Amino acid sequence: MLQPQSKAILSLTLKTLVAFGIGFGSLQLLDAYKATSIQSVLPSRIPLEETCQLSQQACEQQAAIIQLSTDIVHPLEATTMTVDWPALPQDTTQLIVSLEGNEMMMGVYKLLLTKQASGQYSGELMLPFCTTNAMTWQGSIKALPSTNSNDSIQPLNISLRMTQ
Repeated sequence: MLQPQSKAILSLTLKTLVAFGIGFGSLQLLDAYKATSIQSVLPSRIPLEETCQLSQQACEQQAAIIQLSTDIVHPLEATTMTVDWPALPQDTTQLIVSLEGNEMMMGVYKLLLTKQASGQYSGELMLPFCTTNAMTWQGSIKALPSTNSNDSIQPLNISLRMTQ
């Protein structure tokens, strides 16, 4: 028969082992959850050399021409993005730009481009402040659904460089 002091030590040891086991188990479950939830949200990255690298010089992809008003994008400074995409149905009035930081998680930056009288789409890009001196943003431009479905039109894959 165990002494009361031995029972208390055994009970405390058992409780510590259970708490320790639950702690490690929950950390592993949390890590697994984070990995699957992040993978389900983030699209698989396309190699940078396969993206349209945006600047003042026009970039062409899938017969669409994409251009920025400045060569270098600076945080919290507006830069106009213009897209000429003749393959889209005439009633497509908006495009959505989605960008993610390549070197660090900055969330998903979204920008709505609206159709102008010229038939081009444009909007003001203003990326958030970053703690590093330079960062690459990578993402896509997609047509928002219209009455004529745009499902068959593939998104444009883009990237741009931001510096302080």
